[in-house]
Amino acid sequence: DLVNPSFLLQRVMSQPETIHTPGSGRIEDESSGLLEKLLLNEDEENSTALMTLKKIETEDLDADSTEGGGKKKIRLSLLRRPRSDTYSSKMDLPSKSSPHYDSVVNMSVTISEIKAAIAEGKLPELVLAGSSGSYWVHDRRGKKIGIFKPKNEEPYGEANPKLAKRLHRALLPCCFGRSCMLRNQGYVSEAAAYVVDVALDLQIVPPTRVLKLAAKSFNYSAIDKRRKELPHKIGSLQLFIQSNGSGKTINYTELQAKGGPVFDKFLDEFQRLVILDYMIRNTDRGLDNWLTNINATNVKVHAIDNGLSFPFKHPDNWRTYPPSWASHPLGKIPFKPAIIKHVMSRLSHTDFMDALVERLREIMVMDENFKENKFLGQMAVVRGQRMNLIKILGSKKAKTPEELFLTHPLYIQKSEDGNREIGWRTHLPCFSCI
Repeated sequence: DLVNPSFLLQRVMSQPETIHTPGSGRIEDESSGLLEKLLLNEDEENSTALMTLKKIETEDLDADSTEGGGKKKIRLSLLRRPRSDTYSSKMDLPSKSSPHYDSVVNMSVTISEIKAAIAEGKLPELVLAGSSGSYWVHDRRGKKIGIFKPKNEEPYGEANPKLAKRLHRALLPCCFGRSCMLRNQGYVSEAAAYVVDVALDLQIVPPTRVLKLAAKSFNYSAIDKRRKELPHKIGSLQLFIQSNGSGKTINYTELQAKGGPVFDKFLDEFQRLVILDYMIRNTDRGLDNWLTNINATNVKVHAIDNGLSFPFKHPDNWRTYPPSWASHPLGKIPFKPAIIKHVMSRLSHTDFMDALVERLREIMVMDENFKENKFLGQMAVVRGQRMNLIKILGSKKAKTPEELFLTHPLYIQKSEDGNREIGWRTHLPCFSCI
């Protein structure tokens, strides 16, 4: 049954264990579901979002018992589907409709090819662009099949091969990096962004996983180079995607003027990019780091360079790192009904967030500097982003990506007992801040 908004609000406000302080924007509730529903009913036009919060069919759920008290934990099967013999256990398998499905199923074969190519002398090649050490990797025939980004060659890494960035960091530390981001964890953010993409079935992030590789072309210290065997470097591997353009090269005016199925498909892909970036709070989405494949009949967008995502707090007022789509002409076009239906069917599921956090933890904990309190901060940001997405996409009035970015950021934590969600409003972002 649909929830009556007025009854819900009365119920929440009447509970003694519930605190609602409009001035501070803080809300506490014994039920995380009630928190969501209360936030969604701040004004009448958002009441229709409640319709999407109904419990959907559970045919896509896998339930298994956890240790202690027979408590159940639910994991959305879209985060971990049954795999074939060649499917890597450290990858999440997308739906069969995804263009990446076969690549992920055969990821183990691809990794074996990369290692065999390195052994045969086809070494990874340093990517000259960018602020860190990234390397094109190949198969045994010399074909480019992926990009590897080692942890210790990231902008703050001790082995960053880009001299200009090392000098920038040393001489102007106040203008280097982002205070809301964890240092040298871009590689796990890359893999985590792919997990979110699979969870929402957006199909725009190339398959990405955490991997260890060793190669003479990587930037090693003099001591490491003298070792009998080079130490393996942990980093992210993202499969190579062919493209014929990027957000910077597209003639949007011409594309929009032509209209038709190509523009409609492009708008669909663009809005999927918006939802991904907002959910992971990407602080580095320029026009040049989303690639496109456009032909006479189809359009495909590929979201690359997701390493500066998952901040442990929202960016400060003076520098909000707005994504390129926030002030883009296409950002003024309302979200398409088909996109809203597609995303909300997953995003509003009652078990979605817990399942996603569990999976993201498995990714983030691979980093040797993993800290639980920082991870909880990252997930508080993600929870807030999800809440705002549900509010905007579920609104009775059509909303735009621009309006989504202008929505008050939320920071939502789980209580220590895990039964409550505690939310805070933060600052309102502005496009003039760069």
